[in-house]
Amino acid sequence: MVHGMNNLNNTIQIDDEITEKQYDKYLTDVNNDIKEVRTFYPQVEEKIIPMAKRTKKIYEIFLVDNDLIKDLNISNDYLRNNLSYTKVYLIVPFDYQHIGCEVYGGKWINEEMLPFEREHFNDKMEDGNYKLCLGTPKSFDNLKNVILEACRTAENLFIQYYNYQNKKISEIKLIEYSHGIKGIIEYEKDKNKYRTKK
Repeated sequence: MVHGMNNLNNTIQIDDEITEKQYDKYLTDVNNDIKEVRTFYPQVEEKIIPMAKRTKKIYEIFLVDNDLIKDLNISNDYLRNNLSYTKVYLIVPFDYQHIGCEVYGGKWINEEMLPFEREHFNDKMEDGNYKLCLGTPKSFDNLKNVILEACRTAENLFIQYYNYQNKKISEIKLIEYSHGIKGIIEYEKDKNKYRTKK
């Protein structure tokens, strides 16, 4: 078990070797990607704003699709009070376009109810959130918007887990790969199916 979301100070600093120019590009890229994310998931809130010390961007995101919010006229209060199980914290590493994002959430997930081979999380935080496993190495270079794809993958994972735990489905169906080297080999065979970068 690792520290919760309130104890991330040691993990969010940007390496001193990163130049100001590189850091400015990182901020621009993240802001552009988040702008697109908001067109799908409008409830996005930045949790730590970079100040004197350069930090990774951190966001709280409710994985409820914009169309659903509009169709059902869901208010912000309703979202936070009744759909909190859709909330994730997303940490954007400096090289996120190559290694992906760190995504934490799913306090409500009951590991004992899930088939072991369908568990896509690495660690459980002290606050009950899980660190989700949302991609394989080498897959991120093919994505146009790594942050958006992380959100979409987490949303689909949550939908499947929620429905399975509540016995609405009898099988969890995901686009998934094995962990480790085996997963990299599996992805290499399929990568052209999921390429979004143009």
